[in-house]
Amino acid sequence: PLNYYSSSEYNIQSSPVPFSSGIKGASFLAHNCASLNNREYVVQKLMNITQNTHFRIDSHSTCLRNVQPHAGQDLRNKNTL
Repeated sequence: PLNYYSSSEYNIQSSPVPFSSGIKGASFLAHNCASLNNREYVVQKLMNITQNTHFRIDSHSTCLRNVQPHAGQDLRNKNTL
């Protein structure tokens, strides 16, 4: 089996971000906007539920995009998001 990550791509030994200063939220990244398991519906419901809270869900996908990429950022390269 192949690894999902390469230790040369990700620095898993770096210090964690302190919880108090980290962003409370999640990111949704998907290529298929018509999934058979209906994940878009679940993410949309979570986005609605957490809309007025300190927890945010950022969707970089074309189907539920609610944030824009930084200038020059390539959305095909998920490592840079």
